[in-house]
Amino acid sequence: MKAAIFERQGPNETPAGAIRIHDNIPVPVPKDDEVLVKIYAAALNPVDYKILLGYLSILSHFQPKPFIPGFDFSGVVESVGKSCKTLKSGDHVYGMAHFLKCGALAEYVAINESLVSIKPSNLNFEEAASIPLCGLTSYQSLVDVCLYLWSSFPLLL
Repeated sequence: MKAAIFERQGPNETPAGAIRIHDNIPVPVPKDDEVLVKIYAAALNPVDYKILLGYLSILSHFQPKPFIPGFDFSGVVESVGKSCKTLKSGDHVYGMAHFLKCGALAEYVAINESLVSIKPSNLNFEEAASIPLCGLTSYQSLVDVCLYLWSSFPLLL
């Protein structure tokens, strides 16, 4: 399969110099609790660039090699692991790859079923791929603000 690979990481790297498209990466094989998704769309986030620059270098010890960046994706389920209960082949899905694994900038990703959801029918694949990480960040921000306000000013809420 084709995939974007971070060949180098560090503070002086640029995407043009450090990311290469490889076409000989093996298609991942899903584990029992994973689904294999053929990716139709993927999104880049600021954290992807920060990983490229090495700001999160502690992660490099845990990341698979070769490292395929990207968190957000949408696509179609190709196959499911033995213990998957929610999704089936042919489902249109979107999701966010695990922080230590990434892998959305490829033709396929094997991902835990719990990190994938059915794509809303009113969104196309590109729109669905733009939601997971920024949506989670927005949700977490709202929850943190509400918890702060509740603890500081309980009568206001």
